[in-house]
Amino acid sequence: MQRDFHHGLLDHVNLMRASKANAPFYGRGAQLDVRARKPGRRATARPQQNGRRSAAHRSASRVTSYVTGGGSLFLVMDQDMWSTLEQTNVNDVIRPFGIQFGGESPDSQAGGHTKAGLITDKRLKISYHGARTVTGGTPFCFNDRSDAHPFGTFKEVENGGKVVVMGDGMTSLYMTSWEGVQDYQCQEFMQDVFRWLLKR
Repeated sequence: MQRDFHHGLLDHVNLMRASKANAPFYGRGAQLDVRARKPGRRATARPQQNGRRSAAHRSASRVTSYVTGGGSLFLVMDQDMWSTLEQTNVNDVIRPFGIQFGGESPDSQAGGHTKAGLITDKRLKISYHGARTVTGGTPFCFNDRSDAHPFGTFKEVENGGKVVVMGDGMTSLYMTSWEGVQDYQCQEFMQDVFRWLLKR
């Protein structure tokens, strides 16, 4: 499997661009600016400058088109202390799929879990130490105290496109412990997520 890795310069941008059939877009944080691949030219990820909203809109449209054409997207947007929705265009990317990031989750208790289903075949213990709420799709990641404010959801769209959206970035960092909580199963979680995203 061939993958091209690109690192943007903005706060918390990590974009993985790969062939449509084999691997998902992977985005964290701020403005996604993706230049389309042309013959003989590698795709690039470039930092956004103030006042370049039209470029950000075009980039969001490219990612959306990629997914509606059968591609996969894994997108993480953490709490406001890292970056705010006003600083990013992430909701523009996922709005066509009926998914949106919200504000800070009112659930403050440490610890999260998944529900067994299409992505994880059993309940997994995953990191949660404050998160951003996520609405739409099929929720499958929750705070241990309550299922009222999910922080992870997924959706399969037409033509086989797939989206997983997370409101807590620690799971994507493969955290095994944090602030006294041990044995997080983030590696198993990420393996399950990418297995589902890559399955055709």
